[in-house]
Amino acid sequence: MSSKLEIARHALRQAERQWAVHANLVETAGLALDIPVLDQCFPQGLACPALHEVHGVTADGAATGFARHLAQQAGARFQKPVFWLHSPSVLDSGGLYPPALQAGFSHGLYFIDSPHPRDSFWALEEILRSGQAAAVVAEAPLPDLTASRRLQLAAEDGNGMAFLLCPETDRDSLPSTAARSRWQVTGNEDGWQVSLLRGQGMRPGHWSIERNDTEVPLYLAATAGNGPVYPQAAAA
Repeated sequence: MSSKLEIARHALRQAERQWAVHANLVETAGLALDIPVLDQCFPQGLACPALHEVHGVTADGAATGFARHLAQQAGARFQKPVFWLHSPSVLDSGGLYPPALQAGFSHGLYFIDSPHPRDSFWALEEILRSGQAAAVVAEAPLPDLTASRRLQLAAEDGNGMAFLLCPETDRDSLPSTAARSRWQVTGNEDGWQVSLLRGQGMRPGHWSIERNDTEVPLYLAATAGNGPVYPQAAAA
C-alpha cells in the first residue's frame, strides 16, 4: 500500500512541476496586426507581451479606433477579456459609447472610468500583473521612463498587452519610454493615416489605411411619447 502511495505522490509531484513550467511560459511570438499593408511590412507582428503607444489628435477618433483594433487582436490571440481605462479628458471631448465598441470581443470588453492619470497607471499595472487580461487600453498622458518600465514588466509578468492611448504632442520632443512601439494615428477621408514613429525590430513608415465603418445595423427610432415602438405589431 505504501508503495502505491509513493508512486502516486511521485506522479503528482511530476505533474505539479510540469504545470509550473507551462504556467510560467511567456508567449513571445508577435501579435498579428490583421491589416494587410502593415502585415506585409511587419510579418513578425507587434512585440508581445509588451507595452505599446498610440498617439492621436483630440476628438479625432482615429487613434481610438486603431487602439481598439489592436486590443481586439490581442483578445482573439490570448482568449481573455480586454479592459479599457477611459479618461474623457485625454483624447475625446465626450464619453465613449461602450456598446458600439464591444462587437468582436468574444471574451468581453470591460470599461473602467478613470478620471485621474495616476489612477489609470495604477489600475493598468494591477490588471496587467493579474494575468487575467489579454490587453488593457489606457487613455493617459505619456508616462516617464520609470513608469513605462514598470508597465512593460507588468505586461511581461501577466503575459498580456498594454496600449497607451496618448494625446498628440510634437513628435520631435517626445520623451523616451520603455514602449516597444510608438504609433501616431489620425483620420483622413478614407480612414486612418498611420505612422510608426519607432518600434522594436520595425522600420518607421507612413501608411494610409482605408476603413469602412458605416456598415452597421440601423433601426428606426420610436416616436416620442408613450406609443408602441412597433405600431403594426401592436395593431395585430
